[in-house]
Amino acid sequence: MRRRTPAWLWHGCAQAEFRVAPPAEAYHEAKAAAPRALAMDDACADVQVALGAVLFLKRINQ
Repeated sequence: MRRRTPAWLWHGCAQAEFRVAPPAEAYHEAKAAAPRALAMDDACADVQVALGAVLFLKRINQ
């Protein structure tokens, strides 16, 4: 059975990606949320993709 990705993880990632919040704040929130979601379900591809996106976007914007 597939689990749903926690909404708080997508919220931080979406804020960072679409720049609807200050980048530093959004990246900090998303970067903190992704490992928590990964700890909840390390086999969830959505969580792994979200973590990769956060780290990628953070590196691009430095």
